[in-house]
Amino acid sequence: MEYLIEYGNIPEIFLIHGELRFAGIVPHAWIEFSEDVIFDGTLQRYYQKACYYSRLLARKLKSYPLEVALRKWTNSGHYGPWADEG
Repeated sequence: MEYLIEYGNIPEIFLIHGELRFAGIVPHAWIEFSEDVIFDGTLQRYYQKACYYSRLLARKLKSYPLEVALRKWTNSGHYGPWADEG
């Protein structure tokens, strides 16, 4: 979430809640910006979107625009997943 705050002036930046399936199914989150770039804060790496999804078997479950993600984080006090995710 700190990445969103620091680089939030980039247009079309989204927090993604999803899962990776490279070592079982693992809940995970990452940042998508532009149409082709992902930043994974846990791995501290940038990826080409197609490569990230194919190599890590990523599955997007929910996408939050920056403003929504920051509001949910502030209101809940945690990074998610949030109640609207089931």
